[in-house]
Amino acid sequence: MTSLPQSKGHSLPQKTTSFWLQTLVLVITGGVVYSNTLNGSFHFDDFTNIVNNPAIRDLSPGAGWFTFNPRRWVGFLTFALNYHFHGLDVAGYHLVNISIHILNGLLVWYFTGMLLRNSLRRENLSENTSNLIAFFTALLFLVHPLMTEAVTYIVQRFVLLSSFFYLMSLILFMQGMQHTNSGTRHLYLGGSLMSGILSFFSKETGFTLPLMWALIWFFFFRGTSPNPVRGRQAGYFLAVLLLITGILILIAIYSGDYFQPIPPREGRPYSITPLAYYCTELNVLVRYLRLTVMPVNQTFDYDYPVSQGITSITTITSLLILLLLIGFAIFLCRKHRMASFSILWFFITISPQAIIPRPNVIFEHRAYLSAMGLILCWVLLLFHLSRQIRSFRSSATASRYRWVSSANLVILILCVQAVIFSCFTWQRNKVWENEYTLWSDCLRKAPGSARSRVNLGVALHQRQEYHSAILHFNEALKIYPEYLQAYNNRGVSEMALRDFPAAIRDFTQALEYNPRYLEAWANRGLANRKTGRFEQAIGDFTSAIQLDSSRADLFLQRGITCQLAGMEDQAKTDLNIAAGLGSEEASVYLQQGSRQK
Repeated sequence: MTSLPQSKGHSLPQKTTSFWLQTLVLVITGGVVYSNTLNGSFHFDDFTNIVNNPAIRDLSPGAGWFTFNPRRWVGFLTFALNYHFHGLDVAGYHLVNISIHILNGLLVWYFTGMLLRNSLRRENLSENTSNLIAFFTALLFLVHPLMTEAVTYIVQRFVLLSSFFYLMSLILFMQGMQHTNSGTRHLYLGGSLMSGILSFFSKETGFTLPLMWALIWFFFFRGTSPNPVRGRQAGYFLAVLLLITGILILIAIYSGDYFQPIPPREGRPYSITPLAYYCTELNVLVRYLRLTVMPVNQTFDYDYPVSQGITSITTITSLLILLLLIGFAIFLCRKHRMASFSILWFFITISPQAIIPRPNVIFEHRAYLSAMGLILCWVLLLFHLSRQIRSFRSSATASRYRWVSSANLVILILCVQAVIFSCFTWQRNKVWENEYTLWSDCLRKAPGSARSRVNLGVALHQRQEYHSAILHFNEALKIYPEYLQAYNNRGVSEMALRDFPAAIRDFTQALEYNPRYLEAWANRGLANRKTGRFEQAIGDFTSAIQLDSSRADLFLQRGITCQLAGMEDQAKTDLNIAAGLGSEEASVYLQQGSRQK
């Protein structure tokens, strides 16, 4: 990375010192603010994608890390590397996330500096001012509390990686557009395309890159090339990319069930129609705007109300706010192109989250990259106001205000804001310390969330507070009487209290709602075995194995049950299968059996 240009009159040593000092400030600040997350536990989807995911155990090419979710294989490759070097030591996973976030901050700094250097004359900015704008945009991006979910929630490395390659792709694209040498230009553009592909295979945000390439070309390069042929070629190239992207998006949308109602899940007792989803996303986008400007009352589980139509007052208000913001960006396009671009950046980068329906209508990590545009707009606004203050100071009637330094005042405001945001982020990271602290915070802010109730109940069960856990499962079932996980987890807590008949009733109830609920089959098998009902237990484990024959623990438990029932041959067969699937406990049972003989 080369240093950002400094104002004329600075000597080379001063430039180098300034560049490395700013780099050091960004790196150290990002590291310090997130240093209290290193021992934070795994959470929620971390267990499915990392802790209990055999796909990341094999690092060989084309192994499970690639096939588990081919659309996000880049992220799973990094998880496989983490597991290869230090297993499930959570600190290593956090360290990688923090490092990527810091790199993203540096890329934001470099990228906004490039944009500003292409707008110095048009924006009436000095090089020194543009450097300050780029630096403070990166600093606020690094310490903003809205970023905590993407950084501290380990599995959201997908967002971090996608943003990293997204920014890298745009930087390489701009480098290519600035080069007159054909070979060098094509090398940069090829690198931009490769980075874009890696961004897409990290998370869906990469879909919007061709549109962003076109926007950058239109705002900062259109009409600036001395070679009109090369300018037209760039326009044709971008038009083709946009067309291909549109076709891919349409294929992706129409090949899925995106226009079907989203059924109840994860504690949500109602379906979400596509119309309701899109109307709700209008409100969610306004919430992201508010969280970027005023990051208070953040939570992991918002229990966000779903809008039922465009006629809702809240939805109409949100739509008007968004349309006014887009209209304002278009209005600013001619005289304040950077501000216009920063607003449009928000809408373009957030669009995949709003366009593709999904069960959870809001998560803070979805605004990670988008918030950069709003932060940039805020910093631009402050420096624009500083120029107005400078004009005010120069008037004869304002001589008594000559002691005010507008630039220093803006720098002071931004430094204070960075300190406040850093404190907010530090405190917010404490919430992610463990499952109990996370879900307690969620329930305090969204007491009507059945999902928060169940997950807090699980955390209490892990703390051996079984009666308290059952109370939360009961409350979750009042909110959503068909919540399978609530029945299953209440049964597990009842088993811990040795109330096996109640546990069996809960597992049976869950299976009546969903006969393919594997965990309920396995847990009912354990409960039946505890009560000496070996035949029923073997049947339950067999049903679970029919749903997933790759799980060693299911064969192990059926083997142990067969052993207790005196079915030695079947027990040996199951234990051998479990050992072959990697169960060390099954190997111990087999060795004990051979010694007894």
